[in-house]
Amino acid sequence: MLATPGYIAMHRDTPHVAKPERDRLPKVLNQASARRFLEENGWTATQGGKRVKMTKEGHRPITLSHHRGGDYPQGLTDAILRQAGLKGGGER
Repeated sequence: MLATPGYIAMHRDTPHVAKPERDRLPKVLNQASARRFLEENGWTATQGGKRVKMTKEGHRPITLSHHRGGDYPQGLTDAILRQAGLKGGGER
């Protein structure tokens, strides 16, 4: 969008509001970063090993697979965030 004088005048006094930390969603997760991110948002790990089960009162449990030790594909990252209620779409 081009910055026209009317646009600048209209938005000049609008204060910049920083988003809370939990609204900054990670682009790609792996098992360790997903576990850390979910724990920061109130989830607890109930089982460990190659698969980690994350639980939170009022939500269905989320299982985080090891996935060969690498990053999760984008679709799996999005699904984990949706299941946790941290990204639009909600639970199914």
